[in-house]
Amino acid sequence: EKVGELLQPAPLKTRRKELSPRRRTLSLMMGLQRHGCSLSYRMKPLFPLIFGVVLGAIGASVYKSGAAQGGRCSSVMAEAISDSSGVVDRREGYWWYNGVQPPAAWHGDEGNMEPRIVKRREEDSDPKNSKKPVVRGRYAATELGIRDKLLVVILTSAETLDTMAVAVNHSVAPHVPKIVYFVSEGDWSRSADTYPSYMEVITPTQALISSPLFEALSYLYDEYIDAYDWFYISPDTTLVSVHSLNQIVGRSSFDVPVYLGSPSGGGHCDLDSGFVVSNALLRGFGKHVNACISAMGNDMSGDSGLGACVTGFSGAVCQSEIEEQQYHSLSVEELRSGDLLTLLRETVSVRGLKHPSAIHQIHTHYTDIALNNTYHTLTQLQRESLLVASLSPRQQPQPWPLLVQRPVRPKSRFDVLQWQYF
Repeated sequence: EKVGELLQPAPLKTRRKELSPRRRTLSLMMGLQRHGCSLSYRMKPLFPLIFGVVLGAIGASVYKSGAAQGGRCSSVMAEAISDSSGVVDRREGYWWYNGVQPPAAWHGDEGNMEPRIVKRREEDSDPKNSKKPVVRGRYAATELGIRDKLLVVILTSAETLDTMAVAVNHSVAPHVPKIVYFVSEGDWSRSADTYPSYMEVITPTQALISSPLFEALSYLYDEYIDAYDWFYISPDTTLVSVHSLNQIVGRSSFDVPVYLGSPSGGGHCDLDSGFVVSNALLRGFGKHVNACISAMGNDMSGDSGLGACVTGFSGAVCQSEIEEQQYHSLSVEELRSGDLLTLLRETVSVRGLKHPSAIHQIHTHYTDIALNNTYHTLTQLQRESLLVASLSPRQQPQPWPLLVQRPVRPKSRFDVLQWQYF
């Protein structure tokens, strides 16, 4: 037996290793972290409940403090109103100025406890003196003050409206922004529904004005003074070269009083030759039309009376030249005395036409002259383009026709322009 006991292996003696303080601290922190994570995971469903309880407690405390202060303020206000002897009568226009004053006891001193009462001004309570709403224009050009360039006025009659006026309309209307036809009331014997629908015919009724010319100017001042820069007036027996007229008004300033036409005796422009007035001249003269007629009485006669009124109220006189541009007019008889095309190149208007066919013939010659001028301008531009190309460092072949860019050739299908159909 002793031998057996000696042969059995001796039991192992485990020796516990002592941990250092640092390792002991790290193991303790890891254990707490594991227990904390498991605890937070278990309490995760309770987080909304805890958050709601805390938020409710904070709101209740805030509400209690606000209610206590509001009760104090209301008691103070009630005390001030009860102690004050002032009477507020809202029917007579009285009103409270910044509420009421707090009692003097609140500030620690004694004083007047009556509320301040200020009487409302009568102009503030009157609804007529209230600020009017701002009326905006329908178009942006109205607020920006943008106006069209030219308005043509043709003086006609009921007898020549369907003949001479129609011929002038076919010749002039396609080349100007607007054209109107003025028929005086005395010559109007037919219904207003019978005139051509494509023409704007004006028949004003003003008893104090007996001259169609003054009627037209007064109407232009009332209706179109803020819409156009230049106004051209002529009878239906006169044809104007629209290209020359547009060139004159396009290169001149409308901010100065301009009274342009063919001068005749007395410093006024001949109505039969047509004349041009600027916006500045009509704006200064238009408001004095009735006063001018009353002052002149029976001495007023057409263009001579207009010249006297324009000179008297604006100081402007008729002139035939503006900024090195001539306004020259010829009669039909004067055209027959020389080369027709040469004379028409130097004229702006032709007067004394008595048949619609004559108007169409003169308009054809004016169109040919304008077309030749356009071709001449293109030839000059082509010559200048060739000269500039010869001076360039790289001699590139000129595209045809000159001054026209080559068509765009897409390099891939992504550069092809997409067409939108709707």
